[in-house]
Amino acid sequence: MSGEAARIYFDAEFSMMLEHRGVNFTRRERDGEFIIGRSADCHLVINEPCVSREHATVTARHGRAVLIDRSSTGTYIMAHDEHPVLVRRETVPLLGSGVLSLGRSPEAANPNLVHFQAR
Repeated sequence: MSGEAARIYFDAEFSMMLEHRGVNFTRRERDGEFIIGRSADCHLVINEPCVSREHATVTARHGRAVLIDRSSTGTYIMAHDEHPVLVRRETVPLLGSGVLSLGRSPEAANPNLVHFQAR
């Protein structure tokens, strides 16, 4: 790189959309963490036995969406047209759009799917 320091650029206007049961949430980097879980203190409450009290966090970080799973049952991430991937106690990027299913495999009949779209 001929003596030049590497530069990292990110989109300060990056946002992501989350949708659950017809309710939309927009998250930007300045908004901080968005907590999903069974606890009434969470930003998005999903009251199911397979969902931990503070199951997962979604945040916009350095111009990209990130999921942090904090549960014992895990979170399934399914990007459109792909097979679901189970993450458990991991931090992973959320790319493009898809669905999150907390604690159980995503099924079309599951009313608690969380749809996401990074923009």
